Amino acid sequence: MTGYESWSDRPYWHCDGFTDCPDGLDDCIVEDCVSPGVFCGHGSCDGVGDCFDKSDESGCVCTSVDFQCEGSGKCVAPSAACDGVIDCEDATDELSCQPCEEPGLWQCHSGGCIHILSVCDGDMDCSTGEDEENCHTPCHGLQLECDGGCLPRYLVCDGLQDCSNGEDEINCTDGGCGVKEFSCADGTCLLQSQLCDNLTDCSGGEDEEDCGDDPPPGFPLGLASRYIPDVYVTSSSQYKSDFAPFRARHTPVTVPGYCWVPSSTEDQWIQVYLGKTTDVTGVLISGGGSNWDLGSWVTSFTLAFSMDGAFWTPYVGGSDGVQVFQGNRDRYNKVSRPLPVPVTSRYIRLYPTGYAGWVAMVMEVYVTNDENTWLKQEQYVPLGVELDPDDPAAAPKVPDLAMSASSRGDDFYPWQARLNRGEGQRQGACWSPALLTDTEQWLQFKHDRVYEVTGVITQGAYILDSWVTFYKLAFSVNGQWTTYSNREGKEMVFQGNSDSHRYARNLLDNPAFALFTRFYPLHFHNTIALRVEILVIEEISVQFSPCGDDDDETYHNSLACDGTEDCSSGEDEANCDDCALECLTVTSDSCIPSRWVCDELQDCLDGTDERGCVRVEKTLAHKWGSCGYLCTSVFGNASCVPDAFVCDGDADCWGDADERDCDFGVFIVVEPETAEDCGTFYCTLPGSPDPYCVHGHLVCDGHPDCAGREDEQGCGGDAQDPVRLFLSA
Repeated sequence: MTGYESWSDRPYWHCDGFTDCPDGLDDCIVEDCVSPGVFCGHGSCDGVGDCFDKSDESGCVCTSVDFQCEGSGKCVAPSAACDGVIDCEDATDELSCQPCEEPGLWQCHSGGCIHILSVCDGDMDCSTGEDEENCHTPCHGLQLECDGGCLPRYLVCDGLQDCSNGEDEINCTDGGCGVKEFSCADGTCLLQSQLCDNLTDCSGGEDEEDCGDDPPPGFPLGLASRYIPDVYVTSSSQYKSDFAPFRARHTPVTVPGYCWVPSSTEDQWIQVYLGKTTDVTGVLISGGGSNWDLGSWVTSFTLAFSMDGAFWTPYVGGSDGVQVFQGNRDRYNKVSRPLPVPVTSRYIRLYPTGYAGWVAMVMEVYVTNDENTWLKQEQYVPLGVELDPDDPAAAPKVPDLAMSASSRGDDFYPWQARLNRGEGQRQGACWSPALLTDTEQWLQFKHDRVYEVTGVITQGAYILDSWVTFYKLAFSVNGQWTTYSNREGKEMVFQGNSDSHRYARNLLDNPAFALFTRFYPLHFHNTIALRVEILVIEEISVQFSPCGDDDDETYHNSLACDGTEDCSSGEDEANCDDCALECLTVTSDSCIPSRWVCDELQDCLDGTDERGCVRVEKTLAHKWGSCGYLCTSVFGNASCVPDAFVCDGDADCWGDADERDCDFGVFIVVEPETAEDCGTFYCTLPGSPDPYCVHGHLVCDGHPDCAGREDEQGCGGDAQDPVRLFLSA
């Protein structure tokens, strides 16, 4: 210990479980060393009392930027204070986070702030309900007196009786029509679904006016599709959280929605951060619809733009003064307001200058950038990973169980990796792996059937500063993975995202047929974070034709006109002299018979007759040595399955044809002489002592067949695991 006279010069040696001093004086008595690495004579200041007298927490001083809990003295990082998560035992890091000294705010007992209009409005906004106590003041214009209190007017005429005498549901008409109906000039009452449906129901035709038939040029920014996150939409104020600014999104008629409603009608604005620098070409707005019962809409408005969100320039268009745009004439229909001169900007603000009833509106911004339309292209369709913006409550096409990963960190589950997933202020919706030394992290999606994958779209974490910058793709039909290569055979590294919000799309010049798709992140910003969608071409279903109009029997196009009737009706051998398709050929005859389609011979000069022909049969035969049992297979709708799959207890043919007339139970149990007789490995089946040679297609299929689950172990872990070695063989 040269240079150190005692262990007190290095207190962290004391009670660390190791004898560092020659004389052993860094030892200590049990009472002092409650746990290794904790020295009770000096405070560790982690907010946890490790010593019996909690002396390890005495004399703690937080840094100037830390928050110190009042009770325990624990130091909380500034980013963890007022983040909605309680870190202090007494919750002092979350109390009084918003000083309610600003005009229009009211403080709850918990320290939280609510708007003054939320006090005595009939809704409990404070957790303990003190905002609705002692409410004897007269109700204001947005409230209705009810049972001695005040009821918010947006709950009036909503079809639910809130007042004991039912007065909130009395006289719910507007010009003789219900408040949720549209009143024609001739007195006809229409449902909202009857507006802008290309059918004239009002005698004057006003139900088909201002229907937004000609939106501004360019593309929708993505408010309705939720490409724009909630936190990108802000406002001067909001009446209630149900009418927050991010509620200003157009929703389908069949989906309940809301609108933006400010707490005042004076000097109000709603603002959208565009997420990038782009040219704004116009806006599309409508009123509160049936979501705000006061019959409210914006009748006129102005616009302003900013590059930094601080300095704003009013829009003047081609005039000398600020341009005032005409708004809505009712609360339902959409009005399109193109900009005479597009504006390059990063932010847009809309200022209501006139209104009917109250300020209530939804909107969409139009820009020249087409990112938001990438999911709706004619040449491909989304596989269905993302949530459907037209029906958010619907189950996505790709279920949670079809999404898996090599690992996950904390609560970043694979099923959170859906494009545009994320809501409100909750950060981090995405998949992120555990922080391991393993560089082979991956995110995997199982398709409902074999598709031709033509591209992918990626995002980073929702409102969190993390994303993947480069990645690889791999595809599989039968459990054997192939890293994606382009047409030249070069293994591709794809460029990912440059921020957490915008899409990064990569289209494949060499589309891949796959039942599984994997993403392998290579480089990232801060941490690996992915939200994705897979783009596919639905060509495989086109390879099958119906045998008749009244049944589900089909035949593969390659079997048409081959001299053998595959349909009971003989449909596959009828009209064999007709043209299946027409194209340019080396001869003057442009007619291609059905039997020439997908026959592995190119007859069309452009290869149309052989395009999209999945050779699943060859893949299965190559992998398993044969594909001799003829049936319509579940593997990409192949016309056969390997002989080894017959009577193996797992239906591989549609209609379970390969599992009929099997006399030996669910599994084929073999009695091998040596381990080399089995191409995979042996295990014991549940309830049976006999060894069972696991069929390769049952390995890592998500369903344990072995009693010890050996067939599902190591499927996403160590590359040296025998299961993974088998799959990669």
